[in-house]
Amino acid sequence: MRHEASIGYSTCFWWNVKTSLALFDRDGWLAKLKARAERPYPKPLVKAIIAKNHPLLRRNASSYLHQLEAAASRNDVVAVNHRLAALLASYFDILFAVNRVPHPGEKRLLSYVHQLCPRIPRNWGQHIRRVLAAGLPPLDSRRLSRAVNALVDGLDGLLASERLMPSE
Repeated sequence: MRHEASIGYSTCFWWNVKTSLALFDRDGWLAKLKARAERPYPKPLVKAIIAKNHPLLRRNASSYLHQLEAAASRNDVVAVNHRLAALLASYFDILFAVNRVPHPGEKRLLSYVHQLCPRIPRNWGQHIRRVLAAGLPPLDSRRLSRAVNALVDGLDGLLASERLMPSE
């Protein structure tokens, strides 16, 4: 296993294989693939997902936070929406990795977190809703920045408590 992370949705194909239902599998190809997918979540993959996605949230000069602040300051609602989607993709990729659960995709994420993730940041659902609300007009870059920072602060707290915080 190569433990390669993506920017968001790193383990979606794994989830799809694990949860798929074979309607027809003459040669048993899918059954073999599903058997391989039943392995435990590897710790090196957890670390790779965090290492790839965490700096994008707010640490890098071109982080989602900085891009969001710039888009909000120019009142670019479409760009804010686009960057929020990217930020949340990386956020959820990290959250599922911390819980060693393959990422279930882009639909019903709040429900999946409640069902599958015992380790979650404090007030994370409230923070998600505040971030989404801050991305709506009228845009206020300070309000959006505060909401994103609160969301990521919670994730950082979880990473620290799990001893998974990436090094600078």
